[in-house]
Amino acid sequence: MHSYGLKRGPLLLILVICMIFVGSGISIMFSSALGSGRVLIGLIAVLFFGAGALMMLRRLRLGNDALSFSADGLQSKLNFDGMLPWNKITDIHALKILGSEYLSVSIDRDFARQMKWRFGLRSSDFSIALRQIDGPGDEIATHIRSLWNGTPKRVEPFPPFATARATFALTALLIIIFIGELIYQHGFTIDERTMVVFGGDLPYRVTENGEVWRMFTAPLLHASVFHIGFNALTLLWAGSVVERIAGWKWMLGTFALAALAGEAASITLLDPEIVGVGASGGITGLIACGLVAAGRLPMEHAIRLRYWGWQILIPALLPAFLGGSGNVNFAAHIGGAIVGAALGFALLKTGPLKFNTVMAAAALIFFAVAAYAIYPITHTASQF
Repeated sequence: MHSYGLKRGPLLLILVICMIFVGSGISIMFSSALGSGRVLIGLIAVLFFGAGALMMLRRLRLGNDALSFSADGLQSKLNFDGMLPWNKITDIHALKILGSEYLSVSIDRDFARQMKWRFGLRSSDFSIALRQIDGPGDEIATHIRSLWNGTPKRVEPFPPFATARATFALTALLIIIFIGELIYQHGFTIDERTMVVFGGDLPYRVTENGEVWRMFTAPLLHASVFHIGFNALTLLWAGSVVERIAGWKWMLGTFALAALAGEAASITLLDPEIVGVGASGGITGLIACGLVAAGRLPMEHAIRLRYWGWQILIPALLPAFLGGSGNVNFAAHIGGAIVGAALGFALLKTGPLKFNTVMAAAALIFFAVAAYAIYPITHTASQF
C-alpha cells in the first residue's frame, strides 16, 4: 500500500485566508457606517468562507493517507470513502494546466452509485490535484496508471469557440450600444448624465419613479473604453462556455436572469444616488453557471474550464467581502453569481432540454423590455 498525505502549508494558508474573510464578513455585518445592505454581503461572506474553513480543517485531519493505492485499488479520501477497485475504473487521464498536474478518473456508473462520496456529491468521475499531494506527482501518476493497466479512451473535443454565435452577437450588441454612448457623449469617458439618459440604473428612479425598465437597459451600457473592453473579453469566454455546454438559449437566458439579479442587488444594497451600468452581473452569472455546469463535460475539459473560471470569478467577488467597492459594482457581481450558480445546478441536474423554453422566454422578455425602453429613453433625453 502506497499512502500520501496533503501538503499542510497551502491548507493552513487557505484556512487563515478564509478566517480573515469570515472576520471581515462579521465586521461588515455590524458596521453601521456601511449601511443596512451590507448585512447581506457580510452574511454571504461568513457562510461561504466559513464553509471553506471547515473544508480545510477536514482536509488537515486526513493525515498521511489522503491518497492511497495498492494492487487492490485506489482510495482518495478527498473524494470518497472506501476502496475503488481497479476493474471499476473505466478511464484515467493525466493532464497539466500551467505546470499543475491532475489525474482525471472515470468510474463504472453502476458502481459509482454505490460509493459513499464526500459531501454527498455523487459522480461517475473525479479528479486528483497532484500538486496538493505531499509526494512526487509524476511518480504517483505513473504508478497509478501502471496499476490500472488500462488504455485511456479518446476524449471527445470540446466544441470549438467559433460555434458560440449567440455570444458573438451579444458582445457585438454591447459594443454597438457603447459606440452610441460615445457618439452622444462626444468623448471616450461616459459621464453620469449620458448614463442616465441611456438607461443607467439610478436606484431612486427605479423605486420611486417606477422606471423599472432601467433594470433591463443598465446591463447593456458601459462607462468607459476599458469597461466595455474588459467585459467584452470576459463575456466572449464565459458566454461561449455556457453556449457550448447547453446552447444559445441557456447562454442568453442565464445572462438575462443574472443581469436582473445583479441590478436587484444594486438597488437593494447600494446608494440610491449612484448610477450603475455594466454587464458584469450577467457575466459573473455566466461564469458561475459554467463553473457548475462544467460537471456535464468530460473531467479533462471541466478541470480546465473551472481553473480559468475561478481566476476570473474570485477577483470579481473578493473585494466586496472586504467592505470596499470603489467605483466597481460588486453587489451586481454577487447577485449575478448567485443566480448563475443556481442555474448551473439546474443545468447539471436536469440537462439543457427541460428548461430550454423557459430560458429562451427569459431572454426574449429581457431584450424585448430593453428594446421597448427606447421610447422612455428618448423622452428622458429631451428633458436634458
